[in-house]
Amino acid sequence: MHDPMSGSRSTRSAFGSLLCRGGRAVCLAAGLLQVVAACEPSGSNSPNGSGPMALQLHYAPAGEADREALVGVAPLPATVQVWINPVTDARAEPQNIGFSAEGDNTGVVLAEGAQAPAEFVRGVLAKEMPNYGFAIASEAGASTHTLQLKLLKFWVHEGGTYQGEVMVDVALGDNAGQLLWQGTVTGTDKHWGKTFTQENFLNVFSDSTLDLSEKLALRPEIRTALTTGEPQGGQPSAVPAVAETPAADAPPATP
Repeated sequence: MHDPMSGSRSTRSAFGSLLCRGGRAVCLAAGLLQVVAACEPSGSNSPNGSGPMALQLHYAPAGEADREALVGVAPLPATVQVWINPVTDARAEPQNIGFSAEGDNTGVVLAEGAQAPAEFVRGVLAKEMPNYGFAIASEAGASTHTLQLKLLKFWVHEGGTYQGEVMVDVALGDNAGQLLWQGTVTGTDKHWGKTFTQENFLNVFSDSTLDLSEKLALRPEIRTALTTGEPQGGQPSAVPAVAETPAADAPPATP
């Protein structure tokens, strides 16, 4: 299947000065996490809670896009094509992505060489938003609008249940440089599962980002702005510059 985010090396920088006002996410783990060189290959807890789980991110949702959510939603104009700029990671501790109160108060960190959460989020949005009638441009030059996202939170906490949260600041602009909408959107997920397993952490990261995809694609202000061309929630204005930035690949799907 064609990856809608791999077709261009050209992107637009967007609304950086406007987005810099967003706050940084604060990790839920208390205290500092002791990072060690390796974890058990299975992803289970290290002996005596000696170190964090090192996680390789890949898209592994337990659920799927809820197409029934489109019932009663007016379609977007057929001409609308939205380009997703590379996502900016504004988290204070980019390597820390989770915590298990069930695994002897053990942290979850990105494994060495793992896909970055910002790239993961961008790829999932490009894959899933079209399922909600939201066309994603295959290259910046073919787009009518641009989405710029700043990642504020990418976190799963296990404590009785797995609870995930993926939060982004959003700015939507058109090709004339007009800012049409800005705000914060959060995807969440919660489920039960065997304690401290890579599979469950990946499921919750994936389903939280899938939920973010739905909330972005169906956000009334965003759809109204794309349909009418009028700014929503006030009258902001911005003229984003054009920057040459490599496009991120979508995360690999699990078999």
